[in-house]
Amino acid sequence: MPTYTRRQALAAAAIASCYRLDAATLAQVRLGVTTDEIDEDVLTAARFLHEFGVQYAEVRSIWGKYNTSQPLAKVQEARQALDSQGVKTSVLGTAFFKIPLPPDTPEGRGTLDSQWALLDQSMERAKILGTDKIRVFAFTYTEKSEKSSDKDFARILELVREAARRAKARNFRLALENVGGSYVSTGADAARLLKAVKEEALGLTWDPNNAGASGEKAFPDGFRLLDPARIIHVHLRDYAPGADGKVEWRAVGQGEFDNLGQIRALLKTGYKENFTLETHYRSTQGKAHATRTSLTALLKVIVARGRCKRRAEPGGAAQRLRKGRERRLSPRPTAECAGRRGDDAVAGFARRRRADDEELRCHAALANRDARASLTCRPLEFRRRDVAYDIRISATRDNVQDRARITFTFSYLWRNKIL
Repeated sequence: MPTYTRRQALAAAAIASCYRLDAATLAQVRLGVTTDEIDEDVLTAARFLHEFGVQYAEVRSIWGKYNTSQPLAKVQEARQALDSQGVKTSVLGTAFFKIPLPPDTPEGRGTLDSQWALLDQSMERAKILGTDKIRVFAFTYTEKSEKSSDKDFARILELVREAARRAKARNFRLALENVGGSYVSTGADAARLLKAVKEEALGLTWDPNNAGASGEKAFPDGFRLLDPARIIHVHLRDYAPGADGKVEWRAVGQGEFDNLGQIRALLKTGYKENFTLETHYRSTQGKAHATRTSLTALLKVIVARGRCKRRAEPGGAAQRLRKGRERRLSPRPTAECAGRRGDDAVAGFARRRRADDEELRCHAALANRDARASLTCRPLEFRRRDVAYDIRISATRDNVQDRARITFTFSYLWRNKIL
C-alpha cells in the first residue's frame, strides 16, 4: 500500500479544491488521447487511459490499420476493449478527403466515389463505437509549393458541403481538421471555409499546433478568427522550431505552444466538447512513454496552474485553525490559491489552513485503489460522482475540527507522486 507525506496530502487537497475555470478539472476538460499514440492494441491503450483516469479516446488506427480498413468485427472488438476500461470514443479518426483534390475527370470522379464509400464505412464504424463525430479533412496539395486557386477552393466547398449533408442524413457530425499541406491548414483557412459552409453537421477539429507549424500564430491570433460555436473537437500537443528551423513535435511543456491559454480561452466561450492529446512527439523509449510524458505534463497544466477558489462544505459554519486560535468563518469562505506551480498552490493552501503544529487528517478512496495517507487518519466520507471524487478532509487541534468538502479528480497525480 502506498504512503504519502503530509506535503503530498496537502498538495492533493489543494489542487483538488480548485474548481474555477482557471484550474479546470476533468469534468470541464473532457480530455482524451488518440489510442494508437499509446499502442496499436486497443486493450493496452484502454488500460493506459484507465490508469490515468482518462475516460475518452480518439480511435484512429487499431491493430496496425486505419479503423476503416478493419472489418466490422475488429471494430466491435475495439468497442468491447474500451468499454471494459470505462473509456468512451469521443471521435472517429479517418482519412476522408485527406487526398489531393481529384480533377473533374472520369478518373477523378472515380476517386471521389471511393471517398464517398469511405465516408459510409466511417459512419458504420462510428455507430459501433458510439460516437457521432468523425474527423475528416479538406484535401491536400499535390506539391508543397502549390497555392489554392479560387476555382479549386470553390470546388472543395461544394464537396465538403455535400459530405456534411450525407453525414446529417445519418445523424453524424464531421469534425474537419486543419492540417499542414492541406487547403485548410490554419485558423484563417478554417474560418474561411466554415463561413462559406453553413451546414450544421460540419464543425472543426481545431488543431492549433498544426496551425502553428504552418506559420500562423495559432493562439491567440488564429483562434480569434474562428467561430467558437463551430469548434467541436480540439487536438492538443506541443511544438518548437528545430535546429534547422523546421518544426518539431515536442512533449507538452517542452515546446512553445500555450496549451493552458488555449484551454482557458475555449472554456470561456462555453466549449463543452472534447480535447484530445495527439502526441506526435517521439521518444527513444517508445510511443507509450512519449504519450505518458505528454499526458502527465498536460494534466499538470490543467490541474496545477492558475488560481483557484476553495469553498467550505455547504451548510453550517466552517472553522479554520490559524496560529493556535479558532476562527469561525461564513458558510462559504473562499481562499485564493495563486501560483503557476503546484508548490505555490500548496503553500497558499497551507498558509490558510495550517496551525503551528496541527495534524492534517485525511482519507481518500482513489480511482480503482483504496489508499490512506500515512498520517493519523480517521475514515472520512467519500463518494464518486462522474469523474470527480467528493472527499471530506479534517484537521484537528485542541479538539476543534476544521472540515471542508473538496472535489478531487486526478487521483493519478497523487498516487504516482507527480504533485
